[in-house]
Amino acid sequence: MLKKTLQIIVFAICIHQASMSQGLPKEMYLSPDLRTLYTGGKPDNGLYDQTQIKQVYLNFPQANYWTLLIQNYANKIELAAGMTVDGVLYDSVGVRFKGQTSYSQTQNSQKKSFNITTDNFKPGQDIDGYNILNLNNCFDDPSFTREYFYLNQIKSIYLLQSVPMYTCILTDKTGACILMCSN
Repeated sequence: MLKKTLQIIVFAICIHQASMSQGLPKEMYLSPDLRTLYTGGKPDNGLYDQTQIKQVYLNFPQANYWTLLIQNYANKIELAAGMTVDGVLYDSVGVRFKGQTSYSQTQNSQKKSFNITTDNFKPGQDIDGYNILNLNNCFDDPSFTREYFYLNQIKSIYLLQSVPMYTCILTDKTGACILMCSN
């Protein structure tokens, strides 16, 4: 009886954890018997479509949002903003600067890495199944290709990895710039 009860508890915990976690990237999939995880071979034509440069528009209600992002960097406090991707508005996403070297070494530059949490202020909100976007500024990589090339190369040896995409984040402060996004 104790063994059966313990099994039920462990099963319930696993189901709860699975329901709270982010799903697999669309390029990864399980075999029909659920014993093998495959990577690649299924092109993603959603958020991580590598044939497009996604434009991410951020609209902050605060006029001094850039100063607030800088002030909140150390405490990782997110500011609320509206985000538009592919013509869809995601209301009240959390935005903050991210990174250590990529933040500090860029000094006064506006070329910063961003962390965007879609469900920080609105639980359950996601974009194509993802609730966190990490937009990297490709620090110390003027070609903007190092991370993209690396992540695509390790797919060929079937290692679990992030899926890269290029994105352009636009605000009235940053203007147009290219960032690397990976899940």
